[in-house]
Amino acid sequence: MFQFKNMTNIPIYLLSWEFYLTNGMIILVAGISSGVISNLLKSYIKHSAKILEDRNEIMNIFGQYVSPEVMDKLIHQKNLDLTEKKQVSVMFLDIRNFTSFSESKDPVEVIDFLNELFEPMVEIINQYQGIINKFLGDGFIAIFGAPVELENSAWHAYKAAIEILQYLERLKSENTTSEKFKNIRIGIGIHTGVVVTGNVGSKTRKEYTVIGETVNLASRIEQINKKFQSQLILSKETYDEILKKEPNISYQEIKKVIVKGKTQPVIIYKII
Repeated sequence: MFQFKNMTNIPIYLLSWEFYLTNGMIILVAGISSGVISNLLKSYIKHSAKILEDRNEIMNIFGQYVSPEVMDKLIHQKNLDLTEKKQVSVMFLDIRNFTSFSESKDPVEVIDFLNELFEPMVEIINQYQGIINKFLGDGFIAIFGAPVELENSAWHAYKAAIEILQYLERLKSENTTSEKFKNIRIGIGIHTGVVVTGNVGSKTRKEYTVIGETVNLASRIEQINKKFQSQLILSKETYDEILKKEPNISYQEIKKVIVKGKTQPVIIYKII
């Protein structure tokens, strides 16, 4: 059996039972603390992974056309139902005479032109809490009021349209020697009404979309700009909603027009 040969060389506290009890308690507390910290770290990692998963899912649905503010609302709005009826404002934007412009240009040059033109527009849409629902080659559809509800979506869409037109004027004045921006004009049509929202696609790729007569009418209103040589036309429904927030909105004239798919005239306001 092993025996200490010289007990006098051992510190007295090592022979005390209190010493071992204290060390045992320290080890026990350290073990418990380590376990608690480990569980907290695991919980934090799982939470971070869930946020990343939610963000990736939203990005998969909405592409890169959602502002960080809307993205944050989507992540934290747990009861969000993407398939439902919503009151929204739909904006259609189209670049005039783009086909003739692109015919004489290299495809890479055309894409660079569109990116340069659209980037500030997308930022303006984001600023007014809208989303780019779809790019249409020489234009896009923007939605205000879905998937996240927006108070007075018509006003937000109208203010975004005004800023886009102001941006274009600055762009043309600052690039007086550039032919590609010199004669550029756009047409914008905005209509406010009820749509059905939802995800369309497959398990691997879905697209958030809005459907309904409101979307169709917004498209028809945008096309009327060509007839009146205008750049911004609002439906009466949109105009009436804007008045609730901005009662002094000015317009050039009011028209009653027949649009495709409608038997009764539609009242529109020509703004610019």
